[in-house]
Amino acid sequence: MQMTYHTRIQIILAYYFVDMPKPAVPRPRSVTITLFWVFLFGVWNLGRSVAIWQQAFSLDLGTWPDPRLRLLLAAVWAFCFAGVGLLLWQKRPFTRHLIPLLFLLYILVEFSLFACCVQSPLTRQTWLLPALLDISALLFSAWALNRKAAQTYFTKES
Repeated sequence: MQMTYHTRIQIILAYYFVDMPKPAVPRPRSVTITLFWVFLFGVWNLGRSVAIWQQAFSLDLGTWPDPRLRLLLAAVWAFCFAGVGLLLWQKRPFTRHLIPLLFLLYILVEFSLFACCVQSPLTRQTWLLPALLDISALLFSAWALNRKAAQTYFTKES
């Protein structure tokens, strides 16, 4: 049996490099979609903080809560979601539980502010779409990061 050139190269490489790198474990599509949602929430809150920052006239309106509080909350959420997205990108195992918890905390804070601060009946009717998006992000991330394929993705060496 005659060896091909490719087989000889593999034998030489195996001789000199015993600990050759193993192929990377592919990221499950559900984890990729969750990563997209986390970055989307981070970018959304960053845009929100920039928009509030540029509206200096809103300080003169005397609205409650103070627009600076909304600015601070949006900046904190942008930082949190960007940081957790980066940790998920790096395959940190604790993000499997941290991301659904962060979505839950985000939902509680945003809708408690919405319930306390919105006085117009017309504006109160706009809660359904953000609620559906936020709750679907929470449920999908909890399912996607804790299913069997994702658990093996976070535990395997790459």
